[in-house]
Amino acid sequence: MNSPANHVPSQRMRLVATACGVFSALVGVAVLAGWWFQVPVLKSILPGVVSMKPNTALALVLGGTALALLAGTPVSPRRARTGQWLALLVALIGGLTLGEFLISLTILSEVASNPFAPHLQHYGYRCNKF
Repeated sequence: MNSPANHVPSQRMRLVATACGVFSALVGVAVLAGWWFQVPVLKSILPGVVSMKPNTALALVLGGTALALLAGTPVSPRRARTGQWLALLVALIGGLTLGEFLISLTILSEVASNPFAPHLQHYGYRCNKF
């Protein structure tokens, strides 16, 4: 009987994971190119929706690359370490973005000057003057 610790994913599942990683990284690269060359169509995934921010696109590139590196078999120690560092960078970007969001909520001086105010008010957040 196979325990979860001894489970080895099938070749098909590794291929799907690698393809998802490559696709994610390519979407992130396309969004970053949209920001770099000021092409609005590339900044958002679907027409008419909010654009993806550059830090999110960078995290998508790093996370997709990490997934593609770690999904293959056999995973060399160098590939494993690179994938782990890339995943750590994704977590760092997420943490810094969350911290930036939380800090901007506490130091708002005026709702009208805050570019996130419509977004926050839409979800029921209250922005007060301090």
